[in-house]
Amino acid sequence: MSTPTQAASTTMNAKDLRRLVLGACIIAGGSMSVSATLNYIVRPMIADLQLSSAQVSAALAIPSIASLLVVFLAGILGDRMGQRRVLVVAVAVFTVGSVGVLFANGQVLLSLGLVLQGMAATVMSVTTLGVLGSRITDAGQRANAFATYGMVNPIVYLILPLVAGWIVGSFTWRWVPAVWITLGVISACAAVLMLPKEKQTKGSGELYTPLLAGLVLAAVVQAISHISDSGPTSVRVLISAGAAVVSFVILLIVYRKVSDPTLSIAPLKRGSTTLLLIVVILVPFANTWYYVTM
Repeated sequence: MSTPTQAASTTMNAKDLRRLVLGACIIAGGSMSVSATLNYIVRPMIADLQLSSAQVSAALAIPSIASLLVVFLAGILGDRMGQRRVLVVAVAVFTVGSVGVLFANGQVLLSLGLVLQGMAATVMSVTTLGVLGSRITDAGQRANAFATYGMVNPIVYLILPLVAGWIVGSFTWRWVPAVWITLGVISACAAVLMLPKEKQTKGSGELYTPLLAGLVLAAVVQAISHISDSGPTSVRVLISAGAAVVSFVILLIVYRKVSDPTLSIAPLKRGSTTLLLIVVILVPFANTWYYVTM
């Protein structure tokens, strides 16, 4: 049974807790804004920029690959640089990417903007989960925080598609990236004003293993994606599968040679990680309603 001192050290003040959870939810909502509305502007964007189907496919696929490449790196950077600082940088990159899409006059600027958005959105999503997991240590408060966090996804995918549809039908598609920019500014304010500053970080270490793990994941996802497009024996599938195998072999070699690898499966053995995994797995299921109603 915990002493009063222990309880005070593990239970967060109610006001601070609300501020932290609200700030994390705002940033998470901003990170989801592009994926919730992008499909609504594809057709008018194609017509306006006069893009071919191949150019559009490339512009939409590259950001997904970029986001997968940084998914493991995102959590590491939060520990190294401080989660609040990483979120501020990520939100700034997200906003710059949105500006690029807003003023895009062709495939190059459009792809660059979407790549920046994809990478930044992944960092924002992963790091906000890390903030909640590391800052909230009381079991009851953590459960309530993640329950609130889990409501962000369905709310975003319920409201923003309606907003995007109304904007595209009434104005120009470029007003949707303007909404992304607005949400980026709001997220930046939330990161600066609502998230606590870190007292210390964990220092430096190798970044090869998380980068290689991201490369493996991106290659595997691309291989699976190409199977439905061009068949399991197509050149694209074979190249992606080969890249995944080679990257995985290199990852194993580097992992064994590094004395203290950054990438670790030790957190998976902790009981508190189970709740995080449940949130990460269940929250995307809300997206199915979004795709059903398209």
